[in-house]
Amino acid sequence: MISCDVAAVVVTLKDSPRLHEAISSIKSSVTHVNVLVICVINDPSVSGTWQRDGVRYVGAGMNLGWAGGVHAGLIDVDSKYVWAIQDDMIVDPHALEVLIRSLESNQALASVRPLNVDARGVVAASQQGNLANGNGRFVTRLPLRPTLAQNLIPIKNEGYLASSGQLIRREVWDALGGFDPWYYPWGHIDVDFGQTLRTTGWQFQTVLEARMTHQGQASTTSNFRSLCMVRHDYLYDAKWDPSVITHENAAIPVSAFIVQESRNGAAKPRSTDLESLRNVTAVAAADLALWMSRAMSDELSYLSLRQLVLNSSTRRSVGKRAFAALRRKVKANRT
Repeated sequence: MISCDVAAVVVTLKDSPRLHEAISSIKSSVTHVNVLVICVINDPSVSGTWQRDGVRYVGAGMNLGWAGGVHAGLIDVDSKYVWAIQDDMIVDPHALEVLIRSLESNQALASVRPLNVDARGVVAASQQGNLANGNGRFVTRLPLRPTLAQNLIPIKNEGYLASSGQLIRREVWDALGGFDPWYYPWGHIDVDFGQTLRTTGWQFQTVLEARMTHQGQASTTSNFRSLCMVRHDYLYDAKWDPSVITHENAAIPVSAFIVQESRNGAAKPRSTDLESLRNVTAVAAADLALWMSRAMSDELSYLSLRQLVLNSSTRRSVGKRAFAALRRKVKANRT
């Protein structure tokens, strides 16, 4: 077991200049605490763990998705905080110290996040935070238009924090199960985690004095993002509203099994061993592929399947069978 104050987990699909920029910005943090940088590579051809240039690398052996990747990085690591970093983020040298001070000064806070600004110090529309209703649905994203960071007004009772850049108390992460890997490969993870914190009495906030730059959505196509949003919108409703009846139906984008597993995870810690994470990934990816084959147009199914196979490649029999079935159907419909 490796011990540190902050486990900064960077999740990536492959080696790239932006990954090294992200890692370099974390290592340049001005802080009094011990920071362990962990890079999780969501690539089917990379497995095992190794150390290089002060960074712990974890080869996931498949694409575990955003949530699963963060979980994988925390295996055999004991820490006080979890810092969830995406590979297209650059954090300000003082951001971590400001975030830690915020958590230490307010014990009601479970999670904090830096403000996302561009090189001019401008916050793009919707990048400060979100207001939400009682069901965790956001109703307004702020700011409404691009705004200089110094002109922002703090948001009270934010609906949720975007997951990238969150600094989370490890005790809370472990007790509540962290990010839900059933939202595979990404999407609604932040909304869901915000609802988990809120329903268990924890608070969270964007810290305006802490800064980062995040390109956002640099690893996915617009078609695939649209698919994930439709699918995970249903999963979120089914998970948090017990009146939603789940059953196997071609029109429903998530299997009843996954809904139940996600509901269970809201009430107990999730297993974070690598084999369990791979099994979750295999089932989630297969279910996504099968739903695409039933519900989506041929062209969108083809594009999304290609994205899923290239980025996921589960190497599990259940996933391989689903991909093969969908590939045959799409090919038959296109000839």
